[in-house]
Amino acid sequence: MLISSSALEELRQRRRCLRSGAKVLRMEDAAAYINERGFVPLWPLTSYPLPSLSEADGNPKPRGWSERAWDWKEQLPGDKLCAYSKFFGGRGTFFSWGAFPYFWALYGRSGDYEEQYADGLLDRLELRILRHLSESGETDSRRLWREVKGLAEGKRTRFTAALTRLQEGFWITVSGGSLEGWSLHYWDLLDRHVPEDALAYRPTKETAHDRLTLIYLENAVLGDARQVARLFRWNVKVAEESLARLERSGEVTSDVRCEGAAGRSKCYMLVTAVQEVRGLSSDRGDGGVRGDRGRWAPAKEA
Repeated sequence: MLISSSALEELRQRRRCLRSGAKVLRMEDAAAYINERGFVPLWPLTSYPLPSLSEADGNPKPRGWSERAWDWKEQLPGDKLCAYSKFFGGRGTFFSWGAFPYFWALYGRSGDYEEQYADGLLDRLELRILRHLSESGETDSRRLWREVKGLAEGKRTRFTAALTRLQEGFWITVSGGSLEGWSLHYWDLLDRHVPEDALAYRPTKETAHDRLTLIYLENAVLGDARQVARLFRWNVKVAEESLARLERSGEVTSDVRCEGAAGRSKCYMLVTAVQEVRGLSSDRGDGGVRGDRGRWAPAKEA
């Protein structure tokens, strides 16, 4: 099935709203949007057609960017409505509690931080940050900087890099923040801030790979194994195997191509998204679906 570029863009625009079609206007809408999407970058990610919370924000943007999304990155984790950490390429990302266990299964650490330091997996600065949070509890960025400034040799870039690595390793997370001036994060140990039920369920790695692949395709609409592997930092073979399993289960199809994408690697789409494209073509009659050979399977019940 050949999909027009306009149909593909329309489906992607739909992902920048709530499933009801409403724009995100309030913090409650933002929480609902994150729950629907599974994971949502704060800002658009270069090279990935994923919806961001700043794009979904339907409020006026006099400065050209979403001031409310900037506030929500402090308010939402502060109210434990979702998790927020730097993850994809060091960019801030919101995680729903429903999707969180799949990330935890793949990226969550085993063992305590003292053991990880002894094994050479954490450096002295990272260890000091973890010790401080463990002993002192939730701490804002300014106080944490004062505590570890010496080990960072007075360089904020080293401090920021350590915080990013600890977030990507699922050691720490943003636990709230202040909205005064240029917003200020509060930090806490991840397993102390995250709700117990989000940590209790630890799916197999195969299940986690498949669920995250499905979430990516739901949000991006169309994708290939290399995109999935690069985004999640997987080996390409892992992404290919996940997509193959999902195609065998009838949840995705590779019988799709996008207009103008000649020579591109095999692409995949959720079967439910194929049905959306068919609906666009039927409603508009403008050729949203082209060269349709009709080979697709109905979506499975959730």
